[in-house]
Amino acid sequence: MEFVASSVPAKATGDHTSALGVDAATYGLADEDKAKIRGEGDEKVLGAIAELFAMKEEGLIKHVGISGMLPWLFSAAN
Repeated sequence: MEFVASSVPAKATGDHTSALGVDAATYGLADEDKAKIRGEGDEKVLGAIAELFAMKEEGLIKHVGISGMLPWLFSAAN
């Protein structure tokens, strides 16, 4: 699913470690960007997760496991 999520255009060159500081907004990492759904890709990810939990409620699957996207997922779900 993570490859469906909409990407945030970042700077093409330079020191990308600045994404954790002064350039956080450029990379979509600023505090005010935490809960933004950035397009169709993000909507697909959230829809797929909702469907997995619906399947769990129906007893079709026992567990739902998600990794790698947790900070974005929790902020987008709020």
